[in-house]
Amino acid sequence: MLREYLRATSPDGDPQEVTAVTGITPDRTFRAGEIGPSGEPRTSTVWSAAMTRGPEDLRQEILDLAPDILTRLRALVDRGWRLSLMLGPASAEDDPDMTRGFDLPLEEMWSVLRAGKPEWPPVPAMREDFIARDLAACGVRLIEIATGTGVPPQMAARIATAGPEDGRRDQIFEVDDPDLAAAFNRAWHATAVEHGLFSDGERFLIALEPGVDPDYFQAREESEGSHRNPRWWEMVWVLVELEPGWDLGGAGSRSHVLGSHGHPAFDLSSVDGSVFVGATCWEDDTLSLMVLPHPHRAQTLRGQALRLLEGLNLDSEEEDLRRWLARER
Repeated sequence: MLREYLRATSPDGDPQEVTAVTGITPDRTFRAGEIGPSGEPRTSTVWSAAMTRGPEDLRQEILDLAPDILTRLRALVDRGWRLSLMLGPASAEDDPDMTRGFDLPLEEMWSVLRAGKPEWPPVPAMREDFIARDLAACGVRLIEIATGTGVPPQMAARIATAGPEDGRRDQIFEVDDPDLAAAFNRAWHATAVEHGLFSDGERFLIALEPGVDPDYFQAREESEGSHRNPRWWEMVWVLVELEPGWDLGGAGSRSHVLGSHGHPAFDLSSVDGSVFVGATCWEDDTLSLMVLPHPHRAQTLRGQALRLLEGLNLDSEEEDLRRWLARER
């Protein structure tokens, strides 16, 4: 069972301060690990109050604080607290140690407390023709944008967070190797064949953040409040097929979709989600080709998927996450 939680998070705050300001007794206060803005690990204090507790309705309790509730919440923000509305397990024992959610401005949060999950406004579509041209230059044919696969693309994008204990295996390449492109292509294709990445010939899925389209990225940057609308950030799958002369290690490194900073960089999945394959470049000037069989069994990724469900997700994202977590292990 899942419930909505009002949460306040601070690097060094005292949870009793939140209780005093809001007048609400929390279900839990705890220290939790999270990732800072520069990717550094850090620990924060979390104050968490369920909005529904069976027969008692905390939602009404919060509403009863009106009209000064916004003033109280703003006071917490002024003192360094970050406010979030999240979806999480009803049992404290099942609640993940980390908190993750979509932070809302106070006015939006207030409307959510009144009405439930907000209706996010639509956003422009990325240019499918741009994606098709970009992939064609690498010898990869775009077949379609795939949604509702039951395999969350954002989980494939987290393959680098899985470890050897999850079954991830890496092949390492030196980025200054003059034979890098050819060596990478050979290793990638052998890995794809060995672990079953391909189906119906040589078809597979590429996880795509729509900001790889420069026009979409610019529109998102110029849109007021785009950082608060998850539709701007929704990842999708593109179903593709290799064509003769494909080149992920060379032409792919110059691609918006398959490369980054002059090197191969991508997150792939078989159509059935039974294997993830990724490529990323590290700070020590090495390139990793990663493979993760049965990713839905990886405890690291499963924990992250549960934490994603704590946030306010789009319905399509939530459905894929739940289907993925429910797979037979």
